[in-house]
Amino acid sequence: MHEHWGAIEADFQREYRINLEESIHTISWRRFLILVKGLSQKSVLVGIMQSQKKQQEHIVEKPEDIEKAIEKVGW
Repeated sequence: MHEHWGAIEADFQREYRINLEESIHTISWRRFLILVKGLSQKSVLVGIMQSQKKQQEHIVEKPEDIEKAIEKVGW
């Protein structure tokens, strides 16, 4: 979460009109997490998470799939 703090802060300002710099000490963790989970598809954070998920889907885990991928590129 720390690495995406700028996106979270910008999304909260844009979507909820909450300035996290001012509210971070008064908002409960429960409310904070609910709001993070409620961010729209248009939010920067959701875009980052979707991009990371797509990158992880390209990870090959089975040895036979690795062999096929190597054959495809001609190694």
